[in-house]
Amino acid sequence: MKSSHAEGTSTVTCLCGKASLTFAANPGFAAECGCFGCREKLQWAAAQAGRQWGVVIPTLLDVVDDVVNVTGGAHLRLTRLRHDSRHDFVLATCCHSVLAAIGAYYRGNFVAIFPDSCIFHGHAPKSSIRISAGDVEGTLPPYLGDGVELDLFVSHYSGENPKGTWEEQEAVRTFFAHRHASAVPEGHGPGMHGETVYALMARLSGTADPHVIGLPPLDPDPDR
Repeated sequence: MKSSHAEGTSTVTCLCGKASLTFAANPGFAAECGCFGCREKLQWAAAQAGRQWGVVIPTLLDVVDDVVNVTGGAHLRLTRLRHDSRHDFVLATCCHSVLAAIGAYYRGNFVAIFPDSCIFHGHAPKSSIRISAGDVEGTLPPYLGDGVELDLFVSHYSGENPKGTWEEQEAVRTFFAHRHASAVPEGHGPGMHGETVYALMARLSGTADPHVIGLPPLDPDPDR
């Protein structure tokens, strides 16, 4: 089922078509991200719905945190996998699609959407980076993006003070700087034309607190 959206905006719709979010702009940044956090939330959601998850490395699109339209709000739930997680995500409970994720590193400016777990309508740039973690299982498909391809363990880039070699550290810092500079286009800002994802979910559910699934903690903590 397709979602309609105005020119210049972008829409993510759950896989069964009952819920959607429309953002005020198109994504400004794209990456292929093999970090544990991205993969785990998408794999968990697919498992809840009984879907086979065959994506080796998910695509991530960053879009300004500014929701201008929502449908099927009763099906949307702000979710967190663990109490100590640094990422929350909007889950469509009707079909367990992940519509958007909010990370501590996003500084409240943008959210990440995952076209592998929902239906995306809009214009998306080509990937500017591929980050494959050391525990990614399966054979990576050819990288067709316009940017660099990094083979890093999660601990090398789980934050803005990365570990690893000097070259790896510089690559990661460049990645973060480019991501923040590209995700929010000129004339846009968080909630400028609508409301932020956190504000929307608080309005819909009556609370700003996410629903915590309560998965057991991981030791060591990868990058959540």
